[in-house]
Amino acid sequence: MSGLKTGFVFIIKATLIYELHANVTNKIHSIPPLVLTRRLAEKREKSPYIRNLDIIEMNEQKGKLYAVATPIGNLDDLSTRALTVLSEVDFIACEDSRVTKKILFAFDLKKELVSFHQHSKIQKLDYIIDRLKNGESCALVTDAGTPGVSDPGAQLVEAAAREGIVILTVPGPSALTALLSLAGEFGGRFLFLGFPPHKKGRKKFFQEIARAEYSTVIYESPHRILKALESLAEILPEADLVVGRELTKMHESVYRGKTAEIKKILESDKNNLRGEFAIMIKKYE
Repeated sequence: MSGLKTGFVFIIKATLIYELHANVTNKIHSIPPLVLTRRLAEKREKSPYIRNLDIIEMNEQKGKLYAVATPIGNLDDLSTRALTVLSEVDFIACEDSRVTKKILFAFDLKKELVSFHQHSKIQKLDYIIDRLKNGESCALVTDAGTPGVSDPGAQLVEAAAREGIVILTVPGPSALTALLSLAGEFGGRFLFLGFPPHKKGRKKFFQEIARAEYSTVIYESPHRILKALESLAEILPEADLVVGRELTKMHESVYRGKTAEIKKILESDKNNLRGEFAIMIKKYE
């Protein structure tokens, strides 16, 4: 009988803990980003451990380049550490200042933005490197996700490494890892190829996918997704695909099936062609 009572008490406690967690989670999601940011800042102030870490990091950040991951669609995915770094660095190197301004505005942050993208000239790269060499700290961000992953920010990281500048990562959202977490069984090993070329080398790109020994992940834009599926249908008509669209956003969608099946779904509604796509072509080992 005592064992029954113990089990009953355990069930009650477990239920209460679950309900408490659910209530807290719901409350967090209902808090506006700015208010949540302030509360997180207050929490850091009350915690000696976290506060000391921040002091150490910010005192040593001069002349450092931080590769900071930003949300791929959901602002709640921006980490506390990312907010701290973005608020403390001297300036931010961003792919598109208009996109980054929206993130800063949402969290009531004001910071100098320096655009750096695939069309930036060597002078812009030198300008950022010179500022880093002179002791300033910089946060490198992409429009969405982790900088350097299929992203022009890799050039800045490479240049900073050559100059002996300390480079630190502030990890977080990535469409690549988001899709992998949704893909299910794929053998554990994979090949990531990023975006297919627009014209030159596009055929060779898809031939490489056909020859690949492991599952392959690629990105594609809404304007070229149907062409990408057509290319895949020609070389791997029976391959199993997992296609993620608008990951972490309100209209997040995941499609699973053969290439022709997914192409038919996307063509059935023009809304299905909106947003960026991440695609896994499965190959079972």
